[in-house]
Amino acid sequence: MLLLLHEQTVTCIMTIPDEVFDLVSKVSNGNGNMEDYERICLILSNLTATELSSVFQKCDILKALMSIDLHDKQSAQIAIKLASIVFSLIPLFGFVQSHQEELLLILESTKLDLIEFILKRLRDGLVEPSCSVYNIPERILMSIARLVLHDKLSLSMEAQNFLITLATKCPLGLKSVLGPNVVGTLNPPCSKSEHLIRVSEFAVQLVSKQPEVFKDVENSGLFQPILDGLNSRDPLVRLNWLELGKLLTISETGYHFLNKQDVFSRLLDDLYSSVSDPLGDLLLPGYIGFFGSLANRDPDHWLGSKSDGRFKNILSDAVDNNAISISMVAFESISCIATTPTGRITLDKLFAKGGAFDSVLNKLFVFISNSPTEICTRAVECYSFLLRRPNEIDSEGLFADAILSLNWAIISCQKSIDKTDSNSVEDKELLIAPLLKRLYSLATQPFFEVRVAVFKAIDAIATQPTLTTHIHTANTT
Repeated sequence: MLLLLHEQTVTCIMTIPDEVFDLVSKVSNGNGNMEDYERICLILSNLTATELSSVFQKCDILKALMSIDLHDKQSAQIAIKLASIVFSLIPLFGFVQSHQEELLLILESTKLDLIEFILKRLRDGLVEPSCSVYNIPERILMSIARLVLHDKLSLSMEAQNFLITLATKCPLGLKSVLGPNVVGTLNPPCSKSEHLIRVSEFAVQLVSKQPEVFKDVENSGLFQPILDGLNSRDPLVRLNWLELGKLLTISETGYHFLNKQDVFSRLLDDLYSSVSDPLGDLLLPGYIGFFGSLANRDPDHWLGSKSDGRFKNILSDAVDNNAISISMVAFESISCIATTPTGRITLDKLFAKGGAFDSVLNKLFVFISNSPTEICTRAVECYSFLLRRPNEIDSEGLFADAILSLNWAIISCQKSIDKTDSNSVEDKELLIAPLLKRLYSLATQPFFEVRVAVFKAIDAIATQPTLTTHIHTANTT
């Protein structure tokens, strides 16, 4: 029986052209050219998995892969093609276990495109049912963790995605990723600021994918750079961390985590003082975007009856700011707040005559009527949030929200509204014709981004039954 198996193996190996062994040996010694690599790819792609395994036993394919000089696009494509063959026809993690040294050489090399490909392939393997955290040798895991700190953003993101997938999809993966070896690699004692941001991006992405691991990530210390950055005395340093802070507060747990650290009150003080700061134009957009995100989660606390009025006043003033970058962020923050039922109720009071935001909708209409293309596009996108019915609204609130949206559209067209007026819905619908006509006019412009924004706005209008009936009329008049 053993003799028969041996004969079958020999027969299998004998079917492999000798040329492939000669070519692999040639290129592994650095004597190959692009035609040699193309020939190797052609031969290997026509072998069975058994035949390919036999080649790997006799030849060092990874050494051949490492010998490719990735100096141009063609050589990079060939390297990726050869790597695809290697990783597609053999058991992935068995190969990882048996070729640790070769993989480490690649992961620690300067062949960045090849490294990204290998990280993607390894990440794909993590979701296989047979995968275990033990399939990833500790040295490979540490090398991938170091790549999170790489200067090339796309490579850093691939390394982050691998670790996130390992932590969320693989049994015991979270324990491995948040263990002292990986965390120690991610948080070296003398990290550069850009490295700290990459590590914090990873931590925020991890908890956004799997909120229940928030406490584990907090205990690992990976959130500490965010706290340090947001509490920095340097306003420009704080600005760099505001976006990450905003992403962290999307989850309720993240919101309460920063609030418990007294981050919000300190940043609100900074925001209030930045209005008169010489760097105000640079700082305000980031701060307004951050607090706009907080107001989206708890509109009554930041803009309603529970607020101290500071952010509300700053947001109102920002709409009138001469710097378009500031006024547009203000519009976008208000539009973001309008995506929840509670946010819409809070804003409706502020949009009313005499309210803190009573001029906001008028000015937004001006922006879509007479602005450069980029600003016009952003303004139209604001309408797609303001006029869209929230998914979370209950059946009893549908009609009330439709009337609210209709009133906002009328105010936007610079028409005053007496909310105690008994005018019918049909009468009110006639007052929004200027807005609909302007949207249809923009839809005929040659700029793709503008047209897409308009279609989003019309789609939002279509979610409100009292507005839908007038869409066709406006298009035909």
